[in-house]
Amino acid sequence: MTRQQARINDVSKMLSARNYQYSALASVIFIIGVSMTTAGMHRYAARLPLMFFVAMLLVFCFYTQRHFKAFFSNQVSRFLGEISFSLYLVHFQVLISLMSWLVIQDYTAKGSIDQMAFLGFACLTVIVSVLVAWCFRVIERQILKRADSLVLPILI
Repeated sequence: MTRQQARINDVSKMLSARNYQYSALASVIFIIGVSMTTAGMHRYAARLPLMFFVAMLLVFCFYTQRHFKAFFSNQVSRFLGEISFSLYLVHFQVLISLMSWLVIQDYTAKGSIDQMAFLGFACLTVIVSVLVAWCFRVIERQILKRADSLVLPILI
């Protein structure tokens, strides 16, 4: 076994140790908590170098902590990662059109909007946004496949 393989094994053992798993989880919770409580207290530019370090530390902890890694590797997370750009493109349009229409319809029917109706509208908007983003992604794949079949023979 080479020195590099030995180091990789040592790091793997350390990262799989129970103490590391707990400390990574505690670090993530602590960093998120501190970030939430101090969000409005400091100037953005002054915190920028610290934010880069904290972001790297969070990514490292998320990547090496067993439970976070399992969560971000599950089918739902992978699906949301696959449609994330499409979701970014369509969510605002769905929010403005569908949510506005639902609010106007409910307000004209009842004269007010209660919290449960608003929560229902929000959930429906999220579901429709994900569905539209998925449809957008399917159509985009077909278009890109067709574009590749037309362009690649010319380039190769």
